[in-house]
Amino acid sequence: LVASTYGNVDSFLKALDEASLHDDDDEPNTAEEDNEESILIPPPFAILTGEDGSEKVKGIGPTAISALLSFSKEDVLMKAAKELANVLTVHDDSSRKISDITSNRSDESNEKPLQFEGMTVVFTGALPGMSRTMAQTAVKELGAKATPNTVSKATTLVVEGDKGGKKA
Repeated sequence: LVASTYGNVDSFLKALDEASLHDDDDEPNTAEEDNEESILIPPPFAILTGEDGSEKVKGIGPTAISALLSFSKEDVLMKAAKELANVLTVHDDSSRKISDITSNRSDESNEKPLQFEGMTVVFTGALPGMSRTMAQTAVKELGAKATPNTVSKATTLVVEGDKGGKKA
């Protein structure tokens, strides 16, 4: 839930850093309607609750926000999270990137053709950091009309990943 909202570990750690500076004595940004207690929503977490105008993240409520805020104020935990992020390979949430490509197009850019408009795109081999389904979804969002699993004379573009097929 949180990963798809922030997109990558650096953005999430930055939000935690910003939240750690939040003063508990500030006025609350919101009171959860379904919950009788009001909760302080620091600006970096507004994206999770919909306070920034985005859609509220399902499953994130006052308890999760409170836990994230408490975590952000613990220097030992923050240091450990940053060290862990530096040691482990943490993949960005690719689904967010794909949506960002298509949803952030300005009105002017909508007049220009999409990058894969009308193309039939076939993927072969392993695609680093992305599943075949995610890649197919991405090119369809960028205008491809079809993404079959086999090459044919209707194929416009073949994207060859690691150990691609013999027709690539």
